[in-house]
Amino acid sequence: MQAVFLGDSITEGWRESQPELFASGNVGRGISAQTTPQMLVRMHPDVVALYPRVVHIMAGTNDIAFNTGPTLE
Repeated sequence: MQAVFLGDSITEGWRESQPELFASGNVGRGISAQTTPQMLVRMHPDVVALYPRVVHIMAGTNDIAFNTGPTLE
């Protein structure tokens, strides 16, 4: 396993628009509308359990949009 790309719809879209990026064993774990807390819940099964060499995390866009409600600071 080379790399895992964890993120939201932007990351999810890379599988369609850049299929060559995932041809060499890289894994896309983007889910549309996901917020950072939701990504943390799936961090172990979607990333840690795969033992990747590199992890790319695209997070925060949907937090700003309040997709799961207001965020406490």
